[in-house]
Amino acid sequence: DGAGYEELLSIQQHQHSLALQHKDAEAAHLRRLLAEAEERPGGERLAGLAEALRTKDEEAALMMAAKHKELELMASLLQLREQQIEDLRQLCEAQQSEIQQLRRRRALHEASPGLHERRPPPLPEAESPAVRSPEGSVVVRRAALAAGDDHAVQLEREVRRLRLKMEEMESAIAEQHQRSAGLAQALERKSERVKALEEQVKSLHSPGGTWPDSEQDSGLDGRAAEPPLRPSPPPNHRRALALRGAGVLGAVDDEESEQRAAQDGGFVTPNGVRSSGSYATPAGA
Repeated sequence: DGAGYEELLSIQQHQHSLALQHKDAEAAHLRRLLAEAEERPGGERLAGLAEALRTKDEEAALMMAAKHKELELMASLLQLREQQIEDLRQLCEAQQSEIQQLRRRRALHEASPGLHERRPPPLPEAESPAVRSPEGSVVVRRAALAAGDDHAVQLEREVRRLRLKMEEMESAIAEQHQRSAGLAQALERKSERVKALEEQVKSLHSPGGTWPDSEQDSGLDGRAAEPPLRPSPPPNHRRALALRGAGVLGAVDDEESEQRAAQDGGFVTPNGVRSSGSYATPAGA
């Protein structure tokens, strides 16, 4: 079970890394599309951006479906762990009841040491006179006491074995509880991630909704996203919303764009997008 769980975690990590690579490639593709769209007329450019947004919406829906499948798998794994814990608990209870019975038997045996002397076992009819003699009865009693001692030793060994087994079961139950707690935390994180994706998709479909950048959407780069600066209102509001929805425009002021472009040795386009000095026009533009 532990090996299967580790394999499941490695598969999920591999899937997350592939999703990150796919998002980076898609962001680069959208940047290229934006560069090409800037060279086209206004209608064709908006149509290309609408198609890119539609593709992004479909990808988000597929990602949400995959996350739901992962959640179902984690839930089934949690149910399996809970069933295993319940089975171990029942087994421990059975072992404890058996240990209590053995302790009671041992206490009764220690409380009546002369029981075998008071009630000797019946002798066979064909015994010799030497066995019926007082010396023979003493030998029989000693043999009975020795047999009782052997039985007590066996009971003590059995009690020790059952106690060790019960300790092993308790440690296994504690380990299963820890694993279940870890799985529950992972399930909670997955649920929060799915809720965040659902809210992003809802905000995309709402009027004036925007789609966040690929790095903010992934949430797996481990770095806190810097809050974007509020840009100046563009002349064409629908065009600005479409460009912001593609997640490829930097929301910076004109003055900061000029300063950064001057520091990097680049230039600032009329629409406020900063480009380096080595900006190459896409092929076919």
